[in-house]
Amino acid sequence: MRPITIALAASLAMPALAGAADHRPKNLRVCVQFVEVPHPVLTELLAGPDTAGPVLHDKALALAKDGTVKLLESCVVMCRSGQKATVESICEMIYPTEYEPPGHEPIPPPTPKKPSVRPNLFVAFETRNTGTTLEVEPTLSEDGKIIDLGIEPEIDQLIRLDTFMEHVDKWGDASSRMPVFATWRLNTGVTLMAGQFEMIGVITPKPNAPVPAVLRKLLVFVRVDVLPVSSQP
Repeated sequence: MRPITIALAASLAMPALAGAADHRPKNLRVCVQFVEVPHPVLTELLAGPDTAGPVLHDKALALAKDGTVKLLESCVVMCRSGQKATVESICEMIYPTEYEPPGHEPIPPPTPKKPSVRPNLFVAFETRNTGTTLEVEPTLSEDGKIIDLGIEPEIDQLIRLDTFMEHVDKWGDASSRMPVFATWRLNTGVTLMAGQFEMIGVITPKPNAPVPAVLRKLLVFVRVDVLPVSSQP
């Protein structure tokens, strides 16, 4: 009877061990993808019978392989639960915002034996970060399966320089130009299942020139993976 009792006790303990919680420290890895699709393709994706996030993401990746859609940008950042994290891939662009009108002050004659220098008419400047920025704040549930995610991905691009005042002096073209930027930003809070992609937004990029209809859309997908810290050296 004793061997049977031991075997029975061991069998009763096995389910408890199998379902034991993993108490190792965990990191959360947030992955964001911007997928550019033609407007009709988005309409077809959302018209299907299954519009769950993983299904839409799998279809978008399949279309990317044949060139129908374009994977525009991917961002990844890892942090602890409840921690804010930021990843940036940017270029600082410094541009003038105020100009001194030409002829406002007399231009002094060039100093002998020194090169002529055009006077600086810029009196105020601003800095704009162009590129990609991702800010996240994920919080993991007690069972390790659900994530509450605050997220703000943003893409900024310089698309052109507009001339608002033309001027030509003896040094050449001295027209005043201002940059025009395009910004694609999403700021939201969502609840996700760990390890699954979800489509959290659709952005409509504005074209450089007026067009009669919207030609493209940006789908924003996000996935959060729970990564236990390895105990191996």
